[in-house]
Amino acid sequence: MKVLKDPDQVLQIMDAKLDELHKKFDEADGKEATEIGGQEIAIIRIAGYIRHAIEDHGYFENDYFGVTDMACIYGYVADARRKDREYSNARDTWFNKGIAKGAIWACAVLEDRMEKEP
Repeated sequence: MKVLKDPDQVLQIMDAKLDELHKKFDEADGKEATEIGGQEIAIIRIAGYIRHAIEDHGYFENDYFGVTDMACIYGYVADARRKDREYSNARDTWFNKGIAKGAIWACAVLEDRMEKEP
């Protein structure tokens, strides 16, 4: 079974990405700001799910984020990709594009840090 190597490190990486996006947001225009807001939402949701999953599994010997948890993340990413399309309201298009980008980025960060359980 694959588990997340170091959840704290992953959460720190996500926090750093959120800080970077927040700085960009301050200088962005309407379209870019809306997309950045979507990215932030996706990363915050995935980071929250990681925290919840680890708390739900317990803090001691079972403190892990595993394959079943990744399945939920994959579902979220798939849903975000389905919603990444053109809408009649341009802001909806930009926002959902941002959610998809943020979800894909966060999923890649997680996949890179999953390893087989010893």
